[in-house]
Amino acid sequence: MRRTCSERPASTSIDCTQREIACRMTQHNRSWLVFWGVYSRQYWAFPLFQARQHTIVRANDPEMLATAMREIELEASLRPS
Repeated sequence: MRRTCSERPASTSIDCTQREIACRMTQHNRSWLVFWGVYSRQYWAFPLFQARQHTIVRANDPEMLATAMREIELEASLRPS
């Protein structure tokens, strides 16, 4: 069962804006799982497609994360099967 952005536990009210941004990024980028790291204070993205092993992307802001995600997608599309 998938949770929607509004179905999060009440205890996660800290960093609500960043969590909403991460949730929207996941919704608009279905081949990625994106979340906001409360402790790290960074956005994190895990590819849900065949990328290089141990690929994890992190960035301080969503624009930087999106750029890095596109670079990983491009790299994966150019890799021989």
